[in-house]
Amino acid sequence: MDAGSALGGGGLISLILAIGAGLKWWIGRKDAQKDPIPKDAAAVALAQSGVTLMQAVAKDLETRLTALSGSNQDLEKRVSAAEGTIAHHEHLLTSAMSHIKALLRHIREGRPWPPPPAPADLRDLIDPTLHD
Repeated sequence: MDAGSALGGGGLISLILAIGAGLKWWIGRKDAQKDPIPKDAAAVALAQSGVTLMQAVAKDLETRLTALSGSNQDLEKRVSAAEGTIAHHEHLLTSAMSHIKALLRHIREGRPWPPPPAPADLRDLIDPTLHD
C-alpha cells in the first residue's frame, strides 16, 4: 500500500486539520504564558497613571481652597461688621440704662421739672416731641 492510498483523501485532510489544531493550541498556550506587558513598562504606566490622578486631585483641591479663601474673606468682613454693630448696640444700651437710672433717681428724690436731658447718642432714637 502506498502512502496516498493509505491515508485516502479524507484522512490527509483530517491529519492536516489535527496538526493545525495542535499547533494553534500549542502557540496559544505559549502566548498565554508570556506577560502581555513587561513588568517595568507596566510599573511605569501605573506610576504615570497615579501621577496624573494626583495632579487632578491637587488641582481640584487648589480650586476649592481658592474658593474657600474668597468665602473666608467675605465672612471675615461680615463678622467684623456684625461685631461693630454689636459694640454700637452695647454702647447704646449702656447709655440708655444710665439715663433710665438718672430719671428714676430724679423721680424718687422728688426733684422738680425738668428731668435730666437725654444723652446725645440717644436723642436720635427718642421721639423729638419728648425732648426737653
